[in-house]
Parts: sequence; structure tokens; C-alpha cells
Amino acid sequence: MKTLLFASAFFCSLVSWGEYVPAYMVNYRADSGVAANEGKVLVSCDFNTKSLNQQPFMLYYGVNGSSEERSIEKDHQLSLAVQPGKYVFQYYVDGFEEITTDSVEVKPGMLTIIDLYFRSARIPVTAEKPVIYLYPETDRSVTTTVYPNGSFLFTYPVYENDWTGIAHPDGSISIGDKTYPYLFWEAEMELSEEMVTNETGFLIPGSEVVAFLEEQLTYIGLNDRERADLITYWGPRMVAHEQVAIQFAWDDACDHFATLKIDPQPDQLHRLYLLWAPCADCYSSLTPQALPVFDRTGFNVLEWGGIEVPFTLFKNPSEQ
Repeated sequence: MKTLLFASAFFCSLVSWGEYVPAYMVNYRADSGVAANEGKVLVSCDFNTKSLNQQPFMLYYGVNGSSEERSIEKDHQLSLAVQPGKYVFQYYVDGFEEITTDSVEVKPGMLTIIDLYFRSARIPVTAEKPVIYLYPETDRSVTTTVYPNGSFLFTYPVYENDWTGIAHPDGSISIGDKTYPYLFWEAEMELSEEMVTNETGFLIPGSEVVAFLEEQLTYIGLNDRERADLITYWGPRMVAHEQVAIQFAWDDACDHFATLKIDPQPDQLHRLYLLWAPCADCYSSLTPQALPVFDRTGFNVLEWGGIEVPFTLFKNPSEQ
């Protein structure tokens, strides 16, 4: 059984990370089926995603601290017999933010209607410019397959099930009669809030971003070309802000964004993503991350990319 978090009560929920809508609304209606000394609650669920609005789901709920669960069918409604009085209700559906009401009065002889508007706990983002460099020790045929946790927006060269070509020791790859400096893809996806903590990372003034990235990327093991490619893409966007919050995700953690298959398997496969946000009023400090040092020996592959996330993920929850 799901254990509800019983978070502090709220009435508003963010949709699309900017627009506020009610998380719940309470109305009353006379109902001849409810006795004068009885109470009845009708819960109706709505979601900001069309797919779930058409499917059964498990609703976890609590009444004044209890913990129950019920499978909800396509009408998305739940009827509860509750004695008249005042109650705090909690509702949760996997993948969505929990809703906790204020004290709601269940009136005798009336139908108490609670309309719930669930917001996805996953954040729509774009994985921007993940690029893949292949460094075989000698020219060799290599097949690269990307499985994004979302939908491709753009690939270069054109991606048709995979990229297959002759990879060269300098990191370039020849496909057909053309040679490319790297493989490029972007995709829309949803990011779990748990992927970004508001405790670890780096708060960097915009004016110091370039120097910071040069130092950290050199430490991690990116070469001159890779550092230049990354910084010239992200640097102009970051330096435009008074301060930015930056977190790094690497290697297996990057499977949250996409999985990557290289055939033949390289000796070393390393991935690095920047999760960042303009953050003038974020935490006053973050615990610095202990960053990895990539082994670049043998046939090695490097992918880097980045995701700009909502600045609220780096704010102290008490300040949001």
C-alpha cells in the first residue's frame, strides 16, 4: 500500500511550470440519496495528460491520516461514505504530485464534491545538443544507437534506426560520402524531479561560468575540442544571467535521458550532462559535487549534452 506523504496543504498547482490552476475544488449538491444525518463525498480526478484521462489507475487516499487505495475506472470517480464533520483529505496517483486539502466540511444530507486536478511530477524538458564523439584507435566501422526517453526533435546526420559509419581516431565519423565531426541529437522528454536535487551542485556567477566550465571539464577529462564545443554552445546562455545553478550527471545516471548502444563495444564509454538553471534567488549555497575523472584510453566514446531545468528545482522548498 502506498504511504502518503501528508505534505502541507495547498490549493494551487503549477501547470507547464508557470500557469497556476486549482489543485482541488470543493462544491456541494443536494442529493436525495444522502440521509439528513449522513455525509457522502464524491471525488473526481482530472490529469494534465490526455493518456491517463482515458485509463483506469490506482488512487491512494487518506482521510485524517488514514491510508487507503482504490482502483479507479474510466469515469475517474470515487464515492466515499463519510460522517458529517471536518476532514483533511490526501490523494496520490503514481507519477503525479500529491494533493492535500485544507480542512473540508462534509455537510449532513449533502453530497460533497471534491474535484482533483493532478499535475505530473515529471517536468517537460529538452535534452539539448547531446553530441557523441567516437575515438577508435584505428579507422573502423561503428554502429551507434540512441534510445531517447522521449521523442527526437532533430538529428544530424539523419538518424534511421541507428548511425553506421567509419569512425576515425580524431573523433569524426564518415557516413556515406560525408564526414561529420560528431553525431548530434536532441529530444523532448520528461524529467523526474528527483533527478535534480536542491542540495548539491554549484552556484556560479554568470561572469565566472566560462572559467568554471573550463576548469571542471578539464578535470573530468574532456579534451580541448570537446570543451570548446560544449562551452561555445552553453556559455552564451549561462553568462547572460546574474547567477546559475549547475549540476552534473554522468555515465549511468544519463540513462534517465537516453540509453546509448555502441557496436562494437568501446573500451570506455563516458557521458556527461549539465543540468542547470538561471538562479538569482536559489539556495545561498550548494554542497559541491565530487566529479569523476574519465578514463580516455583505448577505443573510447564521449557524449555530452545539457538540460535547462526550471529554476524552482534549486529553490529552498520553504521559499517556493
